[in-house]
Amino acid sequence: MDGLSGVAASVAVALAVGLAAYGDGTRRVTRAALTRDTAPLFQTDSLAYTLRAESDGYIGEIRVRFTNRTGGTVYFVNCRGQTEVNLEKLVDDRWRVVWGPGIPMCLSPPITVPAGGTYDSRIGVIAGYPGSNLQPQFSVPDVAGVYRAVWHQALSSYQDHLPFGEPLALEHRVSNRFRLEVQPR
Repeated sequence: MDGLSGVAASVAVALAVGLAAYGDGTRRVTRAALTRDTAPLFQTDSLAYTLRAESDGYIGEIRVRFTNRTGGTVYFVNCRGQTEVNLEKLVDDRWRVVWGPGIPMCLSPPITVPAGGTYDSRIGVIAGYPGSNLQPQFSVPDVAGVYRAVWHQALSSYQDHLPFGEPLALEHRVSNRFRLEVQPR
């Protein structure tokens, strides 16, 4: 994937480490294989990722492609290419928001994806360890598990003031399921 060129420099440097391929891991996680659900408009490039445990926290990257099958133009509110996305973890058969990146407070022109078009993006996951002063952090003690990504400002119309436009239905703003593992320190 070509990716998005407007990612903030500080995040790009931190993300240079990237993600390792899914390994055998040592965390307690159900190992049932995930099958790709092709219905979501957002599709990750893998069904499993490993976050690297660094000195201050976790770091990784999830590549995602949005394919606009809505029949109309889709707009992403963003700040220099960064969009509002959260990671939700499947906990007790319910999706729970457990992580979201820090987004600068600016308003860039919308990322516009025409009907039938695609938009490649990267979710840079940087998360401090619980109890550290590095933010953001995962809100669950066991990070490993089944996840999906959810975009909050994916719109079917756009204006440059609040409200920015009509949000797409939730089923058009979520990714396929994927697994996150954590490389032991």
